[in-house]
Amino acid sequence: MAEMGEMQNISPPSPRLKKLFLICAGVGLGLGVGIVATVALVVSFNHRPIPPRDWPRLEVEGAGLQAKLKTDWDRSVRYQLVVTPRSDDLRSAFDSAVRTHEDSITFTILLYNKAGFQLCKKEVRPSTSVDAANHIDSLLAKDSLYSFECTRSAYLEADHWSLSYVFPALVFDKPSASETHRHIEPRETAPVMKISSGKPFEGYDILTGFDIISGHLEMLSGKTFVVYREGEQGTASMWNAQGETGSQPSIHFSCDWLNECVLRNTTNDQAIHAKLQR
Repeated sequence: MAEMGEMQNISPPSPRLKKLFLICAGVGLGLGVGIVATVALVVSFNHRPIPPRDWPRLEVEGAGLQAKLKTDWDRSVRYQLVVTPRSDDLRSAFDSAVRTHEDSITFTILLYNKAGFQLCKKEVRPSTSVDAANHIDSLLAKDSLYSFECTRSAYLEADHWSLSYVFPALVFDKPSASETHRHIEPRETAPVMKISSGKPFEGYDILTGFDIISGHLEMLSGKTFVVYREGEQGTASMWNAQGETGSQPSIHFSCDWLNECVLRNTTNDQAIHAKLQR
């Protein structure tokens, strides 16, 4: 009976407490809805498309090429790369060079900020396009960069672009007046290395040694490249072994203006990436 008396003494919540509880519940619900809406808005803002951008055309002097790049953003960077001969006079030589080196041709798209620091990088293997006469008149690449290759913020910061390449370094013979209709064949040479600010450079050299511990690949001219990819260090070791058992291999190097390079062994057409140290 005493317990019943005690229970009877417990009064129900006052209207004021009920009102306070309802207010707190409403505020909590509103905050929850606000947080969800804010997160959704931020996600939507960070994934909104970025209009297409046509980058300035590049003149790849060492290979007789010109390159055009178009990009946009739709949850990732999408690109369209078109590489063509620099002039109509080089069309026949371009067709011949691509047909004989198609399996080894690669390009690397590089995006930089205003200070010249590399933001995004994508290596591509282009496909060929032919004209009505079945002559190869351009190389095309169309795909996307993964988020780890180029974030949205990095893409927005990009100010200019460059292109490194593995492509035959060609010199074209000019026909005489009596040979104006003669087919111009490409002639491979060992061109003088050209280095100019903001432009790629390339040339040939002879491999003289490789240290797999440091990744240093030494050249006859005194240049030192650093092979920084573990898998490609094994390839460089095989190149070095080739020189120890026979003639030293000739290496074609193609570098961007920040000294990021692609090295190609002209004997077997194998290619690796490296950084020019000196």
